[in-house]
Amino acid sequence: MNVYGQWPNVERLLLTYLKQETGVTVYTETPSNLETRVPAVVVERIPGGFGEDYEKTFVVDVTAFAATRGAVWDLVQKLEVAMVRCPLFDEVREPDSFGMVAYSNPALRRAVGTYELDARPQ
Repeated sequence: MNVYGQWPNVERLLLTYLKQETGVTVYTETPSNLETRVPAVVVERIPGGFGEDYEKTFVVDVTAFAATRGAVWDLVQKLEVAMVRCPLFDEVREPDSFGMVAYSNPALRRAVGTYELDARPQ
């Protein structure tokens, strides 16, 4: 099978899209001075996924950071809607919905969700 084009850089696509949809700064790595940058979102492509014919599934963790639990859940609501509406991929699935995850800085709150994104070469 010949594949023409390149697989998309899903992190780069989501950086722009999620910032536009949520109004929050989006990163691919957690900044060292995160406490001064919240609310913030971190998007990371993680291992997993599969491919079939001309389509490939990418797996990403989307992490929401905020100063309070309520602010995290407000941001998560925006992220969930944005991901469901995302026109950049053939299909978007949420195998692991957002949940609170302890963070090393007690002044911050973190929630993480996992998404599967189906895409074709572009």
